[in-house]
Amino acid sequence: SGVRKVYKNEKIGLINFDTHLDIRPYDNGATSGTSFKQILDSDKNAFYSIVGFKKQGNTKRLIETAEKYNVLMLDEEYEENYIIEKLKEFIEKVDKVYITFCMDVFDAAQAPGVSAPTIMGLCPKKGKRILREIMKTGKVVCIDFAEVNPTYDIDSRTSKLAGALIYDVMLNLKK
Repeated sequence: SGVRKVYKNEKIGLINFDTHLDIRPYDNGATSGTSFKQILDSDKNAFYSIVGFKKQGNTKRLIETAEKYNVLMLDEEYEENYIIEKLKEFIEKVDKVYITFCMDVFDAAQAPGVSAPTIMGLCPKKGKRILREIMKTGKVVCIDFAEVNPTYDIDSRTSKLAGALIYDVMLNLKK
């Protein structure tokens, strides 16, 4: 809602690096799994893409909901260049981009400090390269990093990974 308050009439592209669609119904209240459905239901100028999606982490109903909302679902297994090309096409259709990085998108060995670890998740280097390409568009207005659970983190791996990505974002903003 903060991005919408600043950019009142623009088309906003939401790019979520996550294994989970986060478009569950919110009839019984909001949770971390309802956020993007809430946005799509309330904002007809918001468009959603997910990078790192895995069928095994989502129900048939969630996938059908995503299809109903024309969500661009980019599976972690897709080739990096294919993901980048599809994201560029997505970004061409919007005015501003909001990125959220749910750290559980990454493989559990590199990001164990999350509540829902992903086996065979996104490779951090692949994620960083995709993020750099998105940054080059000049349309990114907000980035957040979410779903770090220090209770489960081993040697602060997840926090260090988030920190390394934030550092990379800052370097690319400077350019």
